Parts: sequence; structure tokens; C-alpha cells
Amino acid sequence: MATIYPRMSDAELEALPSRAEANVYRQLRALDFPGLEVMHSLATQTRNDKGTWVGEIDFLLFHPQYGIQLWEVKGGGVWLDGEGQWWSQGNHGTHKLTTTPLEQLKKQTGSLVQALNRVLPGTKLPIAPVLVFPDTREWQGTFPELTLNRDHVLLKGDMLSLNAEQLIARFQNTAWAGRGAVNSLPLTKQQTRLIQHHLLRPACALTTSVAEQARDVEAALFRLSEEQQWVLRLLEHIPRMAIYGGAGTGKSVLARMRAEQQAREGKKVLLLCFNIALADAHRQAMANTQIGTIEIATFHELCQTRAEQAGISWPVPEAPNELPRFYNETAPDLLIEALQKAPEQWDALIVDEAQDYVPEWWLPLYEMLAEDASVTLLADPAQNLYARDYHLPVDVFEGMVPYPFTLHRNYRNAYEIACWLKERHGAAAEPGEHLPSSQNAVAVHTWKKPQDQWPLLQKAIAELEQDGFTPNDFLLLTPFKVNNSQVLQTLAEHSPLYIERMFNVAAVKGLEAPVVILVDIGASSWAANPKVEYVGASRAKSKVIVLQKF
Repeated sequence: MATIYPRMSDAELEALPSRAEANVYRQLRALDFPGLEVMHSLATQTRNDKGTWVGEIDFLLFHPQYGIQLWEVKGGGVWLDGEGQWWSQGNHGTHKLTTTPLEQLKKQTGSLVQALNRVLPGTKLPIAPVLVFPDTREWQGTFPELTLNRDHVLLKGDMLSLNAEQLIARFQNTAWAGRGAVNSLPLTKQQTRLIQHHLLRPACALTTSVAEQARDVEAALFRLSEEQQWVLRLLEHIPRMAIYGGAGTGKSVLARMRAEQQAREGKKVLLLCFNIALADAHRQAMANTQIGTIEIATFHELCQTRAEQAGISWPVPEAPNELPRFYNETAPDLLIEALQKAPEQWDALIVDEAQDYVPEWWLPLYEMLAEDASVTLLADPAQNLYARDYHLPVDVFEGMVPYPFTLHRNYRNAYEIACWLKERHGAAAEPGEHLPSSQNAVAVHTWKKPQDQWPLLQKAIAELEQDGFTPNDFLLLTPFKVNNSQVLQTLAEHSPLYIERMFNVAAVKGLEAPVVILVDIGASSWAANPKVEYVGASRAKSKVIVLQKF
């Protein structure tokens, strides 16, 4: 696919002043043309003895094998009269163009040649001008053969059928591009990098901190999360269903939205999950919700509170080897015993992290529901770290749709993190162009001995603190118990403020933070499990750092 800069979400495209440019952006973004880079709204400046002139290139297309195209986009109706004057007709009426599209392309070409000579002196690079009329279906009247040829022009029909082969032909519609021409193509890797990073998209730092940029990313992701409401509107009339989605697709957000939606209808809502940290996050996010009855708990919190309310003991065993049986088998039995003493009737059940629920847990939950209660399960089978025998409980909840509805769009991670996750983990959500960008978003550092991690972690945190991040911006994750992580215990001794930000990977499913640092990866067969990296790294919004055994 072509790569387009800057990356813009659909909401940002809708806000562009030019609807024509937004449509062209979408078509170029979807173009199957590997190696093609597209710059939108590229600012230019030209200096001569009369002064400095500032301009803008609507779209610049660059390919190291074929050269450059400059696109000037004109929406609405555009025509050339018999006296050489260009006219435009749009929402604001008809007016004469003081600077013709051809003159604009000529100035832009001059600016580009000047800049190119500063970056790569002596380089001869074909620069093809193209006039784009995305709202015009056909050229009516006499074509100005002296002024233009057909490859100078892209009409609406041309854009709809545009492919790589047609674009290649337009790269050759300029000077230094003919068969007998002498030019600098194909460009070397070094020449390509110079053009990319010194001319088209240089990276520079002004006054905004990295932490401030991360907050901008977080704000953009929050705006995107609001788009998820369409999922609930689409499914609101399905009483019993499961929604699957990879990490970052917004399952927890949807769980809360579903709870609020049903509480507004006057229903008693039971919102459950597996992890204590996620239950706390749900409670915090819904703390100001004053709509009906919503109880939030983990499955085991539910079992314990109901047992204690019914006067039944909660005998947690002291022996570690007895804990799995207690929590997987005894706890649900105690819940059933408690419900026999004090029956309950809930109108709606919502379970986040449903892939972590043991099949035997569904029956006691069924006993808590009214006959016509709605059931919504949200799950990601790829995050099943406990290797549960998870499947849709259609045999328990009568009327449940026997297949899941699947979420595909990532709403949590910056674009670079989402791409990295998708390359390494097939279950990851698709990294759509709607995601905001975060520079230097992913870093992987290797170590040989566990003690080698400390200087790597110390340096990473120092740099992030210098960039403006605070402890509350972090999740520090290990595949093991925190007490068993040598590097996290060392950090706890040196920087106690970070203790509350240290977790086992399995304990943070459903949570997120601007920065995630994964330690101890590869330290054992369990720590080398790809699911551990997937679950941990996918918590990051703006930056992820992985300390991995070499």
C-alpha cells in the first residue's frame, strides 16, 4: 500500500476545509503501490532577489524508482475560457482564479527544485505536474493541446480507477523522464533517505515535550473511542450475545457503555470482569454515573460478598497448591449456596474478560438472572493466559447468538505500536490509518543475565522522566509475580514511587497507560510465551519498551 503523511483519522478528514482534498486523500491512502510515499498539504518556500514566497503543495507523490509528482487539486466546477482565463465554481459561487493551477504547479516545482539542490546538489529528478479535478467527470469542449496533455489531468473517473501502472505513466510526463533522458533514477537508499528525512518529512523538536505529545495521542484515542457507540446502536436489540475483539478494540469501553445503556432503561445491571485492577478501573470510570443500579465486581468478589452476606464462611486455603481448586470450584459452589439462601434477580449481565471465566462459573451466574435478562459477553480468546476451556455458553444462556460479533479496529494504541503488534501477533487488531502517530513509539532492548536489565530500565525511566512523564503514566509489567522480578524489586528500592505501577501481566488485561515497560521477557518458557508480550505491550497508548532476553 502507499504510505501517506500526515496520518489523518476519518474525523480529521471530515474537518478539512476542502472536501475534494479529503476524497483524494482517502483514494491515495487505499492505493496499492508499494514504495510510494504521499505528502499532503506540504508547505513550501521560494527565495529569489525579489523576496521569499510561501506556498503549499496539495499532494506530493514520491517514489525512489520513478521520481516525484505534484498534484494541484481543484474541487467543484473548473473551466478554461477561450481567452486563457481559468474559472472556478463552488459553494461560494463563480470566481476568476487569480493564479491559475498551472502557475501554482510551476511555482511549486521551482520551490521543490531549489530545496532539492540544497539537499542533493546536482540531482536530476523528474517532477511531473498533475491537475486533479475529483468532482469533474469529463473534459468538455476543446482540450488545450498547447498547454496540457491528457496525463497532466486526473478527472473523477481517472481517480476511481487509478492504479500503480497508470501512476507510473504520469511520473514520466515531464522533463528528464523520457527514454533517452539522463537523470538520477533510481535513487540510492542514501539519496532516498535524504529526500525523505531532510526534504519531505524532517523530524525536528520545538518546545512540546514527549509527554505532552503522548497526551495529544491519548486525547485523539479518546475521541476515537466515542466512535464505538455505533457498535452498541447496531446490536442494541440483540438480548444475548458475545463480542470478540483483539487488545485495544474497546471491549471494556463497550462493557461500560452497555451497562449505562441498560441502566437507563431501568434495568438492574451486573457488570463483572476477572481482574481486580480492571474492576477498579470500571468503578473509577463510572463513579459519577447516577443512572439506576449497576454493580461492578470480579467474579470472586461477587462470590465472597454473597457468601459473607449469607453467613457462609470464605475459607481461603493457605497452601498455594490448593488455591486454584478453591477459586475455580469451591468459590462458585459457595455462590450457589448463598443464592439458595438469598435469591437474586438481575435484568442484565455483562462480563468483561469472559475468556478468563471457567465454564462451571456460568451456571451460578445464570441463577442470578431474571428469565428475560440480557447477557453480553466481551472476550479476546488470544488473551486466554490461564488456558481456560473457553467457549460460548450457549447451553447455559438460552437464546444466545451462537457466534460472536467481532471488533476489528484498534482504538487504544498509537499507529506505530499497532503496526508492531500486528507484525508480531496475528490476533492483534488492524492498525488503521485512523490512529494517531507517536514518534519512537517502540523500543526493544536485549539482555543476557537478569541483572543486565537494571541499567536498561534505569536509563529508560530517566529518559522518560526527562521527557515529562510521571510514575502515574507507567505500567511496569512482568510475566511473574512482582516480588519475583529482580529488576522491579531493584527499582522499588531506588524509586518507591513506582511500586504502585508494578503488575503481573495477567493482572492488567483491560487496562492501559501512556507508557508500558515489559521486563523479564524470555526469562523462562512462560515468559517467552508470545501471549505474554501481546497482552502486556498492547496496554500502551504512546510508548512501549520491551526488555527481552537475547
